[in-house]
Amino acid sequence: MEKRSPTTYFAVVIEHAEFNDSGNYTWRIDIDNAGDQFSGNIETIVGVSDTTDETDTKDEEPDPGKTAGIVIGLLLGLLVVVMLISFVLYKRLYKKESLLSARSLFRQRKQKATNTHVYEMPVSDLDAQPYTEVSAGDHIRELTANDIRLLETIGHGHFGEVYKAILKNAKTTNTEKIVAVKLLKEQYSEVDKKEFFREIETIQLVPTHENVVAMLGYCKTASRAFLVLEFLGNGNLKTYLRKSRSNSIYGNLHGGSGKLTSQNLLTFALDSARGMAHISRYKFLHRDLAARNILVSDDMVCKVSDFGLARDVIDSREYLSKMETPLPIRWMAPESISDSVYTTKSDVWSFGVLLWEIVTLGATPYPGITSGRELIREIRSGYRMEKPQHCTQELYNMMMMCWEEEPTKRPTFDNLITSLRGMANEEMKLHVDVDRAAEAIYCDIDSQLVGEIV
Repeated sequence: MEKRSPTTYFAVVIEHAEFNDSGNYTWRIDIDNAGDQFSGNIETIVGVSDTTDETDTKDEEPDPGKTAGIVIGLLLGLLVVVMLISFVLYKRLYKKESLLSARSLFRQRKQKATNTHVYEMPVSDLDAQPYTEVSAGDHIRELTANDIRLLETIGHGHFGEVYKAILKNAKTTNTEKIVAVKLLKEQYSEVDKKEFFREIETIQLVPTHENVVAMLGYCKTASRAFLVLEFLGNGNLKTYLRKSRSNSIYGNLHGGSGKLTSQNLLTFALDSARGMAHISRYKFLHRDLAARNILVSDDMVCKVSDFGLARDVIDSREYLSKMETPLPIRWMAPESISDSVYTTKSDVWSFGVLLWEIVTLGATPYPGITSGRELIREIRSGYRMEKPQHCTQELYNMMMMCWEEEPTKRPTFDNLITSLRGMANEEMKLHVDVDRAAEAIYCDIDSQLVGEIV
């Protein structure tokens, strides 16, 4: 027996008791506490159960199953916490990147022209594809009139003339460089000026791409504002294709650019599709995609140009035009003609016409139709241009897919890139037999067309 305290409470431990030891017991207790003595008998009933006494539980081994359950529960809880933290961080990072994207930048700078309207409409096919992010605007300089020297006129644009010029002390080479300069016309309105500035802002928001004409600089403070672009020595694709025609009056008058091959033509189409995929990836429309707006470099690389008039399509992909100006109806989709609705899919329709231009070496689309009203009536009724005899059915099928009546059934530019790349890799297959191109069928009727952009 062991004394536990100066009170009358005692603890009695019976070791190795068995169930049969249960019964009545009398205990003899003698206490000597600081001279005081106590003695007496205590009767106790002892019952022994078949369970372990709680005083022995401290020596028990832990239950492996229970321990494993606790560990697994803790791990699962920790995993859930980690996933929640990761999700929150991802959302914050995504939001930050979205704010820095071209979409948000354009929204901040959005200016609405007085004669245009933008309507928000849901679009199911957004053609979202992965791409490499390149910062926009880093290569663009703000210039003065003293930084350029005009050489010769090489064209006319919506806002004025286009010049071949020299850019002094070019940033990339620190030397003079041949460039193209779009100069605002002398007699311009405030609307013209606003639209020209808008074009400058638009181009700055699109990151550089090898198949998109690069902007090198601009000036808004001169008496005539100007925009500086890279110069491409072979001019626009429409003229370049026509010059390549063998035994043609056009080629003889303008100087042939040399015979082109089927591979060259497929590469032109592929370059154009890549440029358009890049533009549409940043939620911009072209609205005037045609061979005349594709420029060709000295090494025969095609680049999309004149997309600066593309409107704000950040919140939707549709633009409703109210401008009363000549329209490029031969390149326009039915919904653009009927309802003035422009989308990425209407640009795809235009690409189908561009592909037809490339195959026919720059012929005017719908060559048998000279009336704009007749053309509109035919397109609305479902008429499509026939297959050029010198191209494969596979290439013509691509055109027809671009000309689907229902916009959502048309391919994306990434779809077109994949198909064209596959054709270009078939070196043994002649998708365009240039030697069989029947020029008499594809006569150029530009001069006969009134009230159209060709």
